[in-house]
Amino acid sequence: LGRRNEWGMLPLHCAVCCTPVPSLYHETSKVSILLREYPQAVSLPTNTGRLALHLALKYHQPIDIIKSLVYTAPETLTKEDPTTGLLPFMIAAVDNNSDDINTVFELLLMNPELVRSGIEFQK
Repeated sequence: LGRRNEWGMLPLHCAVCCTPVPSLYHETSKVSILLREYPQAVSLPTNTGRLALHLALKYHQPIDIIKSLVYTAPETLTKEDPTTGLLPFMIAAVDNNSDDINTVFELLLMNPELVRSGIEFQK
């Protein structure tokens, strides 16, 4: 579970880049299994510095998977994506669909201080 591919991606990174799994099946999903067996992977970046949370948001994973990643490593909520320079809630806000707006809301609920950092980020 700690082996990386040629892009420096762990199995967890690869799993969150796949087509989103229905929320109903989250408990038996690959992501859930990988989180249980190797939770440290949430905090480990790829070769490009991206965390599993950044990738999960980019690939529109369901909110239950996003929450699982954040609950496993809450500090990842405050880590900028080195590719975009955006905080996780900002990555979710880039697309204009209702699921992503709900994701933005949920991420901000998990750490309301992110609103302040987003305002400071704009200066």
